[in-house]
Amino acid sequence: MKILLVYPLIREFMVPSMPPLGLAYIAASLKEAGHEIKVVDLNGDRGNGLSYLTKLLSNESFGMIGVSSIITQYKRVKELGELIKSIVPHTPLILGGPGPTSIPELYLKNCSADIVCMGEGEEAVKEIADYIQNKMPLELCKGIIFKKQDGSYVNTGKRSQIKDINTIKFPAWEMFYTIKVYLENYLFKHGRKKGMSILSTRGCPGECNYCMCNFGRMLRMRTAENIFSEIEALVRKYDIEHIHFIDDTFITTVKRVREISDFFKHEFRSLTWSANVRVNFIKPDVLKIMADSNCVSLAYGIESGSPTVLDYMKKGFTAVQASNAIKWTREAGISMTTYFMIGMPCETKETVRETIDFCKQNLVGGEFFFVTPIPGAELYEYAKENKIINDEDVYMEHVGEVRDFLVNLTNMSNEELFAIKENAELEIKEHLGRHNITVKQSVRKNPRELVHSLPKF
Repeated sequence: MKILLVYPLIREFMVPSMPPLGLAYIAASLKEAGHEIKVVDLNGDRGNGLSYLTKLLSNESFGMIGVSSIITQYKRVKELGELIKSIVPHTPLILGGPGPTSIPELYLKNCSADIVCMGEGEEAVKEIADYIQNKMPLELCKGIIFKKQDGSYVNTGKRSQIKDINTIKFPAWEMFYTIKVYLENYLFKHGRKKGMSILSTRGCPGECNYCMCNFGRMLRMRTAENIFSEIEALVRKYDIEHIHFIDDTFITTVKRVREISDFFKHEFRSLTWSANVRVNFIKPDVLKIMADSNCVSLAYGIESGSPTVLDYMKKGFTAVQASNAIKWTREAGISMTTYFMIGMPCETKETVRETIDFCKQNLVGGEFFFVTPIPGAELYEYAKENKIINDEDVYMEHVGEVRDFLVNLTNMSNEELFAIKENAELEIKEHLGRHNITVKQSVRKNPRELVHSLPKF
C-alpha cells in the first residue's frame, strides 16, 4: 500500500535543527512491512514543502496518510488536517506522536483525524495499515482511538509497550530528502559540522509532575552493540561528527555507561557526544569514564534550587545532589547546560531567591523558562481542576516554546512574576559575568508586552 507520512512545521523562528526522529522510526517500520512510503517534511522543506504536499495529494493515490507531531505543533496539525481533507476527504488520516498521545480525543475532534495512535507507534502503525488495506474492523487494533461513521469515538485500550527495543528498525533517514538540513543545523552539535539524535533508552522512572513521560515509567534499554550499529550507519551514510543522546534517562548503570564509552573511545574516537542526564545518577567515576571517551557536554534539568519547589515537582533529587553533579562535571572537564523554570503553584519570592542563590553559588543558570502545563502531566490536571485552563483547544493552539508565558499558576500577579523573573535573570547574569561566564539571551519577545497580551483559556 502507498502511504504518505507528513511532518508539520515547528519553531519557524529558527532554522530546522531537530530531525523528526519519531516519524523516521515509523517510516522504517512501514517500509519493513513492505509498504511504499513517501515523506513530506514541511519543517525541513519550508520553501517548497507545502506545494509538494499539495501536488502529491492531488496527483497520487494513498491508502492512508500519517502525521507525527509533538504538543507544540497542535495548531499546525489542525491546519494540516484541514488541508489534507480538503483535497482527499476519504483517505484515512492517522495522527501519532507525543502530542496526539497526550490528549487523543482533542486531536480526533479538532484535527480532521480518522484515527489517533496512542503511545509507541512502530508496531501499531503496521497493524493499522493492515486493517485499512484488508478492510478489517479497527476495534481489533489495540492502542488507537478512532471515529466511526456515526461520529462516535471508539477507544481500543492501551497497547503493550515494545519490551525489547533492540528489535526496532533504525530510523529511515534515507527517506527524508531534508536530512542534510538537519545534520548541518543540528541543535546540539557542539561546534561540529554535522550532528544527529540517538535514542538509546525508552521510558523514565522519574515522577516529575510537569512531564507527560511519553514512553512510560518502565525503563527499557538498547544494548551498546545495537546503539553503535546505528551510529556506524550514520557515520557511513552521512559523515556525522557528533551524537546527542536525547534519552530522558541516559545513565542507567555504570556497566552500560562504560560499554558505550568504550565504543566511542576505541571505535569512534573522532566523534564527540553529549547526553541528557539526571543529577542523581551522576558520580565522579562515571563522569571520568565519559570524559575520556569524548563526551563534551551534559544537559541537566535541575529546574529549581529550592527544596520546596523540587519536592513539589517530585524531581526525586535534592539541591545538594544537583550541586555535586555540577561540581563533578566541571572537575571532569565536561561542559554542561542547566535548565531552570519558574512559576510552579508553590513558587514564591522566597523560593525564587533560593534558586538565585543556588545559581550564583554553582555558577550556572541565567535564564528561567516559564512553567507550562502540558497534557498528560499531573500539572495539567491541576490547571484544569483549578479553572486555569478551561478551553483546551484554545490553550493547545497557544502552547509554544518553553520561553513563552501562557498561564500563571502562582499566587503572584502576572506583573510580579515577570518582575521577579527579570530581576532574577539579571542578578544571576551579572554575577556570572564577574566570573567571565556569558549567558546567551534567547527571549524572542519583550516579556513586558506579553503580560498584557495573554489569551484567555
